[in-house]
Amino acid sequence: MTRRVVIVQELLTHYRVDFFAQLRDRLAADGVQLELVVGAPDDERSQRSDAGDLPWATRVQPRRMRGLVWMPMLRHSRGADLVVVEQGNRHLVNYVLFARRRFGGPRVAYWGHGRNRQSRRPNGPGERWKRWWLRAPDWWFAYTASVAEEVAAAGFPSERITVVQNSIRPAAAPSSWPQHRPAGKCVFVGSLYDDKRLDVLVAAADVVAQMTPGFSLDVIGAGPLSPYLEDAARIRPWLTIVGPLRDADLAARLTTAQLVLMPGLVGLAVVEAFAAGAPVVTMQWAHHSPEFDYLADGVNARVLPAGTTAAEFGAAVADLLADPVAIERLRDGCRIAAETYTLTAMVANFATGVRAAIDG
Repeated sequence: MTRRVVIVQELLTHYRVDFFAQLRDRLAADGVQLELVVGAPDDERSQRSDAGDLPWATRVQPRRMRGLVWMPMLRHSRGADLVVVEQGNRHLVNYVLFARRRFGGPRVAYWGHGRNRQSRRPNGPGERWKRWWLRAPDWWFAYTASVAEEVAAAGFPSERITVVQNSIRPAAAPSSWPQHRPAGKCVFVGSLYDDKRLDVLVAAADVVAQMTPGFSLDVIGAGPLSPYLEDAARIRPWLTIVGPLRDADLAARLTTAQLVLMPGLVGLAVVEAFAAGAPVVTMQWAHHSPEFDYLADGVNARVLPAGTTAAEFGAAVADLLADPVAIERLRDGCRIAAETYTLTAMVANFATGVRAAIDG
């Protein structure tokens, strides 16, 4: 008998397309049918240019009201064995699914961060409400090990938590890395919005440009702060605004970089950096995404202390660019990380969790 799992996503991002395609095939081999229900982005999210497409996904039109969202997907989940939803206070359909479960509806699993790591009010009513619901689902798909630890500490049974080990890249191919990269070449990659601390990036890069002959910085991405960076580039000949790149184009650009500079929020871009052998330079910060877990200072990245100023950040980058031996040591660490945090491993972890959640 074929079993069914329905995964609900408010938005299908381009970097999740390969994951869902591979997960569908992996589950089908185990007699589990994967169905994906996705919504359309709102105007603000559309500016990030990160939407993806899968022809077999079911499209619905979310209804968004004062920060809340309703995904009209209930009929698509009838008869399912498991529904995997995004953890989040704003997803109203989650509460209906929990209520329907009590009357014979499908099991419900959360896929999420455990808490909003970008919240400026960690003890505010929104985060307290989220903590209250941490134990509501039948299963947990945690982005990283630190998320799993936090969920378990809140009282959810650890044996019903799957650490997904979030990723978007296949295993690295170090043999394809160029032997020589342009001296002083650095890259930023990510969506362009406030939490990326782009003002710090520009100010730090000004310092690097003064200290490092031949320094250049490519900014890869798009978002609401694109105009800010375009203005900055007009008077900085070493600053190039590339725009969004994906897949092979992104990988090719990253493999030209000696370092990836990310003074603000760190997320999945670190996996891209690992795969390209381009160590990340960042700093401790309360609002990083869970993938910050993957960075190890002095091993595969340079992680500066919290409160590092733009001038200090820039000086640290300049020092590292002047030390090719240190960069090569970090690149060795990137190689190991790239072989660990792979899309293949994520698919295997998620599939194992789905089967366990269905079997109870």
